[in-house]
Amino acid sequence: MSSSKKHSSSSSEKRNVILLSDGTGETASHMMSAAMVQFPGEKVHFVRFKRITTEEQIDAICDDAVVSKALVVYTVVTPNLRSALVKNAKTKAITTIDLL
Repeated sequence: MSSSKKHSSSSSEKRNVILLSDGTGETASHMMSAAMVQFPGEKVHFVRFKRITTEEQIDAICDDAVVSKALVVYTVVTPNLRSALVKNAKTKAITTIDLL
């Protein structure tokens, strides 16, 4: 007798995804929309943070990601902001996807 769960049983859980960008956030939004076509039964709550300009904003968003157990998908070009995000994610054990 197997005690493993099927993947479809997890679709009742809402997943949180933070889309983060130092620009408009359109690239991350479009790419996630395209990816979600592959998972029609999944319940996902997206929150988009766009035009991020400070490391303090990055810190606060990462704190939110920890609390909500969110995946962070980002398109950040500005070097110091990228660095702050990578450092925060590593320190706080946040799963991230860099789309650039």
